[in-house]
Amino acid sequence: MEYSEGKLPPSYDVAENELPYQIKLALWQTAFGLQKVDGLSPSEYMVELAYENIEGKKGYDAIYREISDYHLKEHVDANTVEADIVSLRIAELLAEDHFLLSPSTLLGIHRHLFTDVFPEEIPVGKFRTVNITKNEPVLNGETVAVFGIQYLRKLGLHIDYSLFSEHVAFFRNALVLYYYQGEKQDKQYLKMFFENLLLGKQNVLSDEALRMKE
Repeated sequence: MEYSEGKLPPSYDVAENELPYQIKLALWQTAFGLQKVDGLSPSEYMVELAYENIEGKKGYDAIYREISDYHLKEHVDANTVEADIVSLRIAELLAEDHFLLSPSTLLGIHRHLFTDVFPEEIPVGKFRTVNITKNEPVLNGETVAVFGIQYLRKLGLHIDYSLFSEHVAFFRNALVLYYYQGEKQDKQYLKMFFENLLLGKQNVLSDEALRMKE
């Protein structure tokens, strides 16, 4: 898949250098971790650029330009392009301090993350009117994770970002089970995740247990 830099959505106005090193590191680790549930991994060059951002050497606009040029020059495969671009956009959004609890915010996050990443037949930044599938046990998405993190921070709650990067599959699958309309609906797994996230509990977040719910 070719990626056109000219089609990139405008980046958010983020005061990047105001964030501490450890916070930036956590945001990037979360961004990369959210790709794992789709079996995607960023390129080594994207990881290098991420550390330059963490260290305050490069902003998001510069990284957009450099990673897009790299993709075109090296003919990078579509999965790696997706992992690079979506990770970069997640890190950028998580560095943003503004949030409005609204469906339009959720759609805006989806649009920002996946513009020019998904094929044209898949709607971006819109509520879907057709079904799409992936070869995975259960589905949700990075959009909900980013929305949830921003909302919890807006409430003034402390966020342990490592839970999202280390247990992203559990979180995503727990969301699906929570909202499932039928006999498989189960709220206990999402409760376990948020008990660990907000209350410091040590529930075992086993994705295997979730898959047994299929």
